[in-house]
Amino acid sequence: KSFQLMKFPSIPWGNLAFGLFILYIVNSINVFYTLYYPPLCNEESKSCFSAVFSDDKLYDFYVVASTDSYNLQTQNIITSKKNINISVGFEETVNIILEKKFLKNNTIFGHVLVVKAGSNPMSNNKPSAHYTTSLVSFKVPDVVRVNLMEAITAVDNSTVIAHWRPRLIAHILDPDLKFDSKNYPGEFRRMMNRKSMTYNPVIYVDQLSHTRRHDTPLTASGAVNLTVSFSPITIGKLRIWMQFEEAIRNLKDLGFGDDDVDEIKSIFTDTNMYFLVLTFFVSVFHLLFDFLAFKNDISFWKNRKNTAGLSTRVIIWRCVSQVIIFLYLCEHKTSYIVLGPAGVGMFIELWKVCKSLKFSFVGGKVKFGEKTEEEKATEKIDSEAMWYLQWLMYPLIIGGAIYSLLYVSHRSW
Repeated sequence: KSFQLMKFPSIPWGNLAFGLFILYIVNSINVFYTLYYPPLCNEESKSCFSAVFSDDKLYDFYVVASTDSYNLQTQNIITSKKNINISVGFEETVNIILEKKFLKNNTIFGHVLVVKAGSNPMSNNKPSAHYTTSLVSFKVPDVVRVNLMEAITAVDNSTVIAHWRPRLIAHILDPDLKFDSKNYPGEFRRMMNRKSMTYNPVIYVDQLSHTRRHDTPLTASGAVNLTVSFSPITIGKLRIWMQFEEAIRNLKDLGFGDDDVDEIKSIFTDTNMYFLVLTFFVSVFHLLFDFLAFKNDISFWKNRKNTAGLSTRVIIWRCVSQVIIFLYLCEHKTSYIVLGPAGVGMFIELWKVCKSLKFSFVGGKVKFGEKTEEEKATEKIDSEAMWYLQWLMYPLIIGGAIYSLLYVSHRSW
């Protein structure tokens, strides 16, 4: 008897991808809803966490500079506001002359504190809301772009320079919020005190809106400006922002650079929240359609035996263009978000060229397959069309190169 292997049915990858996409959308909606509307303590529950000074209505606000991320010194208060109502908030710009001890090591931390009105912010015995953030970042100067036809002055771009953070945006969570002791957001676990059933007020300094391109170099005079903004924040927005920050930290661990992180931050901060959510879902749909397009493109070329009706010259030109774009993005150290899809597209175009030229290795030698009569006819028509097209294409390329050389600034030759 002869035995035949059981044939498994082919997997409909398109339907499978669409089903996974729908599940992902439903899960994303559920995650966003849970983040924005976490469970709070109701009036009937007897075990609730409340803020340590939830009964107070007026507070004192301080921003203190320090060379240490833990130790505070009273004489280094950058700005302070007394008897403020946290439901109103404020914004002001402070002119600062940094002391020599700060300029010496260029390590400056900003401590944001909110205490009961009239309390000493430096006392460890008084409950306070406290957040520490760095006011200085280190980076090399931006590359200077010059006109190649003019004299070029050498600029040292290898020296790391300290840059000052010009804006500090702080938020406070409403102290009147109470959390159920058995079901509270995990982000606040370290703030909860089960003995007193209280939690430290939540101060949040917005790191998403801070990008390194806004930082200004520190000078020897130590004269800088700091715009301080303070306002309340809803728990839903706070939790979403904290999740975004955690995701950005994970990207850094994966090797993403500061420029990549700044580009991602600008997506969140330069866009309205509702428009951002809409953009997220549109981007997900775009990702799905990209996947389906790649799938159909690969399927088409995988099963194709000849290139009759297809222009081999156009395929090669597309491949060359994709390689140039990819190398240009690499040279400019573009974000991985853009570089990744460009690299995938480049390899697909290279694969198409190999398929169209019937490229193969035989016995360690490069071999190109023979063309059929239909392919030769297509090649003839394609050659004639390209002959007429070159009279338009070459003048445009040469003219564009001359214009770029004379009027456009470049990093180097």
